[in-house]
Amino acid sequence: MSTHLIARRRLKSLAARVLPEAVKRRVRGALYGYRRSRVRLPVAFASDATGPTVVIDGRIPLRFHEADRLAVRTHVADHGAAVEEMASFIEIAADAATFFDVGADRAVFSLVFCAMGEDKRAVAYEPSPRRMRAATALTALNGFESRLILREAALGTSHGRASGTLFGDGIMVAQSHDGSGQAADMEMTTVDREVDALGIVPDVVKIDVEGYEYEVLRGARRLLQQRKPVLCLELHLDVLERRGVPPAEIVADLQSYGYQFRSCVGRRLDPSDVADSVHAILRFVAY
Repeated sequence: MSTHLIARRRLKSLAARVLPEAVKRRVRGALYGYRRSRVRLPVAFASDATGPTVVIDGRIPLRFHEADRLAVRTHVADHGAAVEEMASFIEIAADAATFFDVGADRAVFSLVFCAMGEDKRAVAYEPSPRRMRAATALTALNGFESRLILREAALGTSHGRASGTLFGDGIMVAQSHDGSGQAADMEMTTVDREVDALGIVPDVVKIDVEGYEYEVLRGARRLLQQRKPVLCLELHLDVLERRGVPPAEIVADLQSYGYQFRSCVGRRLDPSDVADSVHAILRFVAY
């Protein structure tokens, strides 16, 4: 086991023993990003005859269903780290024409991308049938069917079928065998295969796959080497640790393609800042 994983576990163990529960609740929230955002992202929620709406950053309009309000608010208003991630994504997306949304959930990032201009095209990948139904409904509600391709699939290192876990909230995770959910079967493909099949080369790739990041990146080696798109990454460090996947290996792979790293608020990150982070989920940009 690597030194930084040992240190992270010792820190967690020490905190669990000595910190009062009230303090631990606040620490847990901070580790997962539940804090005040360090950036300002203007949002205006409203409603009209067709239902609720939101305008993000004064220029990006989206319609959504009431059932999706919590998810939308999480990304743009309520969850500090997620708000910073969205603000960073909007800045990056301004100069991009194509986008791969890997682990799309309800495809909120894809919807924001398409709403930023009629010349923008996105592909959203989500293995969960429930979440894909919600993404399909939101795509139709916003009139983006011609520019947003929805793929009910997980991305990894191979093509075919894969096992995983379907959790009660609708989240589906590839190659996970968690007794708190149900065993599930899903389509599996790779980023490089999708580039060939669709004829779309993404300028930006967002990856949020609940600890399966290593496999997604390994399945994108040709794209990373030849085109080097901007990556908006969520590393689920706790899950990677449980899986025995060293974050340092992911960082080293990205460095081998020439990537550097920055936080979602623009601070330069050293490789060790990423690999050795104590955060449960680290959101950052590789460029």
